[in-house]
Amino acid sequence: CKARTRPVAHTTTQRPQASSSDPDAHRISDALLKSCGARTSYLEKRIRYIIRSASVQNTAAIAAKAMERCGFPSTSSESLPSLVVWDFDLTLLSIHSWGARIHPSDVAHRSLEQDIADLEFFRAFVKRALAKGVQVAIASFGVYEVIQGYMDRAVGPGVFTRDNISTPSQHGTKDGHVVEGGKVPQLRSLTSRLLQVPMHGVATVASRVVFFDDSRENIAGAKHDGFTQSILTTQFFTRHLWDEVKGSLGMENFLD
Repeated sequence: CKARTRPVAHTTTQRPQASSSDPDAHRISDALLKSCGARTSYLEKRIRYIIRSASVQNTAAIAAKAMERCGFPSTSSESLPSLVVWDFDLTLLSIHSWGARIHPSDVAHRSLEQDIADLEFFRAFVKRALAKGVQVAIASFGVYEVIQGYMDRAVGPGVFTRDNISTPSQHGTKDGHVVEGGKVPQLRSLTSRLLQVPMHGVATVASRVVFFDDSRENIAGAKHDGFTQSILTTQFFTRHLWDEVKGSLGMENFLD
């Protein structure tokens, strides 16, 4: 009896199917397949399974986990956040500009070294974030023009603008007043605008946002809303604070 030969299966390079509720699914799938190079049917199935079974709120980790399980080296960019947001008074600043009644016209005469908690570190952090494609923003209950004046002097014009400085006047009240809902409406708005996702989709990318604030209430509210990478800045945003929290954020080598 003549032995039969098994026909050779021809594999295709289809994009792995991921949950339609995940706005990053196609991006992740494409990146994984591109990184795989010489693909096999088995590896494509593994990637498809990992993406399908992963949490849609942890999309940054999906790619890293899939690459690791499939035997491919991961890249450092996969663990980076998409957006870093700071509170202003008593976080970036070591003073409370609103409480001190600092006016926009006063900012040009203020000492940045005295007012900004760690000026050189903040400059270095923002420069590195932008170089790595990480968006930056400020969410404050303070006065927009004061914040803009400080940021223009600190990191140069154009880095922080009305697009990425959120203040109460954008949320139904006057600058200098608390926004109803705390920082959550500001975080949602910044995330939607800067990461280009609809407001109803913010929850799927909230875990890719790092948020620094000196208020326990603001941090608790942010975490409850899905912004899990929210850090309490009891001693301002400084290199010392960063050295304490960078490990928990998976950003140990961010400034290297």
